[in-house]
Amino acid sequence: LKGDWRGAIDRHIDIGAEAISPIFKWDYEHTLSDFTGDLSKQAIIDAIGESIAYMKRQKVRVVPWIVDTMRGPADSACQFYKAMVDAGTDGVYLVDSRGNSNPLATRTFVHKVRQAVGPTCDVYVQHQNDMGVATACAIAAVEGGANWTDASVIGIGDRGGCVALEEAAALFEMYGYSTGIKLEGLYELCRYVQKAYGVELAPWKCIVGENWNKEEGVGHLEGSSEAEATIGIAPKVVGREFE
Repeated sequence: LKGDWRGAIDRHIDIGAEAISPIFKWDYEHTLSDFTGDLSKQAIIDAIGESIAYMKRQKVRVVPWIVDTMRGPADSACQFYKAMVDAGTDGVYLVDSRGNSNPLATRTFVHKVRQAVGPTCDVYVQHQNDMGVATACAIAAVEGGANWTDASVIGIGDRGGCVALEEAAALFEMYGYSTGIKLEGLYELCRYVQKAYGVELAPWKCIVGENWNKEEGVGHLEGSSEAEATIGIAPKVVGREFE
């Protein structure tokens, strides 16, 4: 807790913030060494308790996170997130800041944190797509106990982007998770965002790619006379026509 951290919180309150998502941050060397250097886990736990208690006195929702969550040991993360819950936080936020996690690792990590924070604490998860598995990790996180996941339309984000909203929404609904998202509006939304950002998409891009719902030839029909037997999602579900 360096500088006027209380003043920073107060300024957020003054401009009408209803929720604050503070980051507990340290040098990467401490993550790599699991706090065997000059920064102890207890010092972080003390800082968590003091600052979250101050925020909760301001009558705001608090959902904190720790830097590079999924690059460090899960047991240490569980200690920190448990300290947040003990201090009165409304939720905890896990981040795969560099996109290094994979679905199995994500599900295991999130499950451990869920056990540490209890069944009623909201668990938020963010995945970057540096290795191309962000959407898969998102559903794995929910399987592990998360009830919120970050996403952006067509996966727009820094570096490799993040979880693509349209992919995650269709995937969650396919596997029985209700998102509240109107799937039939996804294609129109994706096209709007694509044009607004002026970006080109690969023709095979899920949901919104030019070739996504097309099939060359009949090699995948396997005896069916229905053209849509060749594709994974009926285009009308996401607001497209079969081509």
